[in-house]
Amino acid sequence: MPGTAPMGSGVIDSLVTGLDQVRSALGAVSAIGDRQYRVYRVVRTWGGSGETGDPAGSTDVEVEITPTPIVRPSLRRRQEAQGVEEAGELVLEEVSLTYLHSELVPALTGAQELFYKLVDQHGQGNPARYFVLAAPPEADRVRTIGWVMRLRRAQS
Repeated sequence: MPGTAPMGSGVIDSLVTGLDQVRSALGAVSAIGDRQYRVYRVVRTWGGSGETGDPAGSTDVEVEITPTPIVRPSLRRRQEAQGVEEAGELVLEEVSLTYLHSELVPALTGAQELFYKLVDQHGQGNPARYFVLAAPPEADRVRTIGWVMRLRRAQS
């Protein structure tokens, strides 16, 4: 479900709903399959002492970002002692302008962390991967007509 941002009366604002419908339709057509990953905003809340990494555990609340954004990776892989690690950033484009900044980047307490989870949606079996913001989201009303979000790989 898209966000709750009120749309203005400008030309771009009047196009957002229609663009979201087209992007949803394209993402749903498996023959096209241009959007490899579903994207979720994840707020992780730690229990017990409220410290991140608390052994008492954590709970995740996930909200899917719809329509499915375009994911443009520029990740590198490097060999580490524990295996191959991904490093670098990726960019989410065409994130609906119906989202408020606060819906993409909610205020957190000291016992919470914010992640963005990518889940393969076309059956190739890629494991879910977690990312954090590398820069604040930017509303692009010219090229992509959507939010642009730069993310970097995180350990979940």
